[in-house]
Amino acid sequence: MALDIDTMRLFEDEVYAWLRLEEWVNKTLNFRGTEIVFNEDPEAEADVDLGWAASVTGVPRFMALFFPWLDYDACAVDDDLGSGEITMHTLEVRLSDVGRAFLMLEDYYRDGLPERPDPEAEIFADAEYEDYLNGLEDENDASLAPESGASSP
Repeated sequence: MALDIDTMRLFEDEVYAWLRLEEWVNKTLNFRGTEIVFNEDPEAEADVDLGWAASVTGVPRFMALFFPWLDYDACAVDDDLGSGEITMHTLEVRLSDVGRAFLMLEDYYRDGLPERPDPEAEIFADAEYEDYLNGLEDENDASLAPESGASSP
């Protein structure tokens, strides 16, 4: 997924995202066109043309191999292209939980931990704090004491 990080970032803040896949049904290298559209209209001009070609059995396998960081829903299938030789699959896509987690980790590796304010701490007076610590010591001593009636070796 690290090789896809720039493409993943494109989906990060998008409301509308569509993936158009050209499947050439009678060819061994059957997936030959992959376009990304960031628009309310899935038929709009592609924003990104990945220019990929792959021999893959079906859309679910294609998505698992090339876009494991996207969730998708089938939107439309048009099989009237190229005299029935080409099927255009249009998928509504969004960054998956795995994709979001990956980007969050990448941000952490790049930027480190975000600045956080100090938590509000309960303030003890010196005498109260000493009493608190003594109480902890008494609890620990009591838990280490042998039970009554137990024989010692």
